[in-house]
Amino acid sequence: MKKRLVIKLLIAFCKNSGIFKTIFLGLFFICGGISAEDGAGKMNIQGESMVLTRTKPGNLCFDQVEKGSLALRSTFVAGEHGIAYAEGRDYVVDYARGSIARTADSRIPDYSTHPCYGKKDFKHGGINTANQKWFVWADYRTANGQTWAKQNDQSQFLIPARRKLEEGGAFKIVSYGDSITAGGEASGINFRFQQRFVKYLQAKFPKSKIEARDVSIPGYASRQGIEWFDKKPEKLRPLDTMGTVEKPDLVLVGFGIKAGKAGWNRRRLRTTWQFWSS
Repeated sequence: MKKRLVIKLLIAFCKNSGIFKTIFLGLFFICGGISAEDGAGKMNIQGESMVLTRTKPGNLCFDQVEKGSLALRSTFVAGEHGIAYAEGRDYVVDYARGSIARTADSRIPDYSTHPCYGKKDFKHGGINTANQKWFVWADYRTANGQTWAKQNDQSQFLIPARRKLEEGGAFKIVSYGDSITAGGEASGINFRFQQRFVKYLQAKFPKSKIEARDVSIPGYASRQGIEWFDKKPEKLRPLDTMGTVEKPDLVLVGFGIKAGKAGWNRRRLRTTWQFWSS
């Protein structure tokens, strides 16, 4: 597969056609999901994740939280085996500011006990850097909701993909990126964005048989994504690479979180972007 087959726009959704609904991956990963707005600024937030340290307040994505609307739990899905935390006993809320703080004897995990807490410039090898154990999940209603992201209509690049989905048959989606793209910190495989995307498309195009495959390189950046496009180092398993995947119909590329730590400058960022968008 030629490198130029990597799709120019990675996550692109038709604005008015109904083929895709907007999924803004970065915010979706951090803040769970949202329901429809039902008035100026009013919005229901579901499954927003956060960690809390000692008794320091942690900010929700939005302030002006409606009193009585906040529910805090230890699992992403409400009703799963876990803990439903109690206001007053486990945490206190500043509804106007939209912040939550642990109480002194809270059952909420204290993020300051994370093995990486407070450390700088450390090597990841041999340390469990996962945050899942310390996550809490919040549902609430805000009077000051904002649009997550502006619509970016890229339907012009997806005409062949849509046509094939409408015709039916096999349709292969491949994802390539860092640990976030690989599903790091997702509370279940079914909550990875690729699986949610496939589920949505399968319902929208029932004649298609949609397959998702991930060839990400967790822990690395887009520079390695380019260098290892056709061949990975032997130590990395599986050895499948983006360049060896046979005839994908849609490619989702998601790098970026490591760029700020890898000595990136504007020239390198520009060169990398030109590669992925060419």
